[in-house]
Amino acid sequence: MNERDEVVGIGSFVLGLAEDWYEHKEIAVLGNSCFTEEYQNNRTFVRGLS
Repeated sequence: MNERDEVVGIGSFVLGLAEDWYEHKEIAVLGNSCFTEEYQNNRTFVRGLS
């Protein structure tokens, strides 16, 4: 959400790799994401992962 409490994007990720039965939780695999045009070129997604 931005400073006006508007949703600016949505995304999904899985922790770990399927071939390792998701044991390594320090690995985040992006499933998909979608952001409003205003936020498509900034670090919003990266900040959301931390």
